[in-house]
Amino acid sequence: MVENKNGMRIILDTNAIMAIFNYGIDIIDLINKKYKAEYYVTKSILNELKAIANDPKRKGRYRRNAKLALQYLKIINAQILNLDGKTDEILKDLSKDFVILTLDKDLKREIIKKGGFYMELRGGKLYTNYPDL
Repeated sequence: MVENKNGMRIILDTNAIMAIFNYGIDIIDLINKKYKAEYYVTKSILNELKAIANDPKRKGRYRRNAKLALQYLKIINAQILNLDGKTDEILKDLSKDFVILTLDKDLKREIIKKGGFYMELRGGKLYTNYPDL
């Protein structure tokens, strides 16, 4: 069920969360202006963000942005889905029960093939294939 009494259930992919800080685009604010929503991340997405934040091979700005993203998830009260595995596989499997917010074109194509739902940002506007929106 994509929606519940608290609104649309949206899983944030790593690249969507990072875009908030890498590009200065507050995707969550754009969503909240249009929809009532609850936000989720998987355990694997948290692990990806932590790995970026602690990777000395990454540029300082990118590491800092990952740390900010982790803090931001607390601010928006993102719920953690305790699922292990490959992130894209998990997201594809959950895409019929949640809208997946992603900037990954390949993942979006795979979600469509599975008959799931996605949301993306293009040209500063939100697009989704969820029929009720």
